[in-house]
Amino acid sequence: MYTQEFADEIAKAYGKTEKDLPAAAKGIAEMILKDKTKYLYFGAYWWAVKQLIARFYEYKAWFKGGYMDEIAYHRAWHGSEVKTISAAVHYQQEQIMKTASHFVIVDDQELSYTLFDEDAGF
Repeated sequence: MYTQEFADEIAKAYGKTEKDLPAAAKGIAEMILKDKTKYLYFGAYWWAVKQLIARFYEYKAWFKGGYMDEIAYHRAWHGSEVKTISAAVHYQQEQIMKTASHFVIVDDQELSYTLFDEDAGF
């Protein structure tokens, strides 16, 4: 998970706006529907991504379930959906291994975080 300052830089570099969110949601949803374990690449950002794709993906899908880690969601929030999703996509692209183990930054400390979404079914 990134610091607020780095997330701001990522969002600025990506140049995305609210208008880009539906297309981002569709692309992420399609990727995850092909291989549900790919949600693991998002780490603590998964919860913001899950809300986004559940809102914009119009068909029935496992990620529309109600399981949510509210604490991780709030820790990975960067002040706006555009900034948070930009950071999430960047984080996902930087992952070299598909793993449930990630790190989050809390009060300037890096802590271990294990991602588990009950809706994924494993």
